[in-house]
Amino acid sequence: MARNRSCLYEEYVWEVPVRVTHWVNMIAITVLSLTGIYIGSPRTLGVDPADFVMGWVRVVHFTAGYAFAVSLAARIWWAFVGNRHAGWREFVPFMYPEGRRNMGRMFLYYTFLSRKVPHPTGHNALAGATYLLVFILYLVMVGTGFALYAEHSP
Repeated sequence: MARNRSCLYEEYVWEVPVRVTHWVNMIAITVLSLTGIYIGSPRTLGVDPADFVMGWVRVVHFTAGYAFAVSLAARIWWAFVGNRHAGWREFVPFMYPEGRRNMGRMFLYYTFLSRKVPHPTGHNALAGATYLLVFILYLVMVGTGFALYAEHSP
């Protein structure tokens, strides 16, 4: 089947730092989840206490936590120096009239009240606002993680 190439164009949307922080976050959150489950409800993995299993699990957890915190800081920094698709304005569309209109259009489309498909480049306005909530949750996770870490490492 032939494709009409007249309406296709290339646009560089997701820069390398956005891609790297995305994958670092994914790996770190997975490792933090698995090690956090083990730390919260440990099972006997080593027969000998000298195996120091819990110590190694905690080291992996702390390392993933630091990687996550650095990745989050890098992504926040990139929101101010990156292209317009990675910029901080993408995360607060409700602060601008055009963003509010785009959020309304996406909401109508997602709730099947409109058949017109919005075609944003990058994240749509509703997703951008959702990612703001996700980043706030990330900051809470990092803050509570460091607070618990400081409790055991004065």
